[in-house]
Amino acid sequence: MFVNDENLDGAPYCSRYTLDKFNKSFKSITNCLMVFHLNIRSFNANSDVLFHFLDCLTIKPDIIILTETWFFQETVQNIDQYKSYH
Repeated sequence: MFVNDENLDGAPYCSRYTLDKFNKSFKSITNCLMVFHLNIRSFNANSDVLFHFLDCLTIKPDIIILTETWFFQETVQNIDQYKSYH
């Protein structure tokens, strides 16, 4: 997991976090938009892993972006508490 931060001179950079380090570092975030991206490579095959990961987060992303879902318009799946766009 990577998080965009600012270094000492104000320039953005990305930091890598384990799930445990992320949860400890970001117990509560206010005034911040959290975006999560995952190349899921088949939602139907890997949604259980995604849902487990989301359940382990102490804060939930505002936006979830999934690529390579392999959805067809008639087979789009939903994630509880999120609007789906395909």
